Amino acid sequence: IAQSKVINNSLISSYDVLQKILDNIGSGIIVCSRYSGNILFENEMAANVQEVRDTIRECLEDVFTCEDVHRSTGASMERYNTESGLWFEVRFSELEWIDGSEVIVVTSVDITQKKKNQQKIEFQAHNDFLTGLYNRMKCESDLKTIINEAVRDGVKGAVLFIDLDDFKHINDGL
Repeated sequence: IAQSKVINNSLISSYDVLQKILDNIGSGIIVCSRYSGNILFENEMAANVQEVRDTIRECLEDVFTCEDVHRSTGASMERYNTESGLWFEVRFSELEWIDGSEVIVVTSVDITQKKKNQQKIEFQAHNDFLTGLYNRMKCESDLKTIINEAVRDGVKGAVLFIDLDDFKHINDGL
């Protein structure tokens, strides 16, 4: 009897510790049945942070409306929450649950800062620092795309090139 109580208390305390770890991990976590979609577990962030909860549930609906749930596991998707302006990366993985049933673990991580950094790097790569206008690389890329579309659609066009004498010296000086 004493040994049984020790084992039971150990399991309960292990579960409590695991619950606290998952509540403080900084990601929303939901575990749901692979076949019915019933939620079996959700950590504090997935339960209480509306943006995380809405994003995860929206992704779950998308996964369960497609015919092959198995195809979505192991995959990740990025979602933008228009109400909060936040970006989330949502991942799916399969797991065998405590009772032996097959479940899907869904995790959601806020990647808003990563997206902002990507946008900033892309802007710096394609725009002039001083004027904010497209640089030569971006103009050449856009021109190539437009020419390909014109050839495909059988449309004619023209290109106008304007050169300002010594603009490079002015730009470099500023």
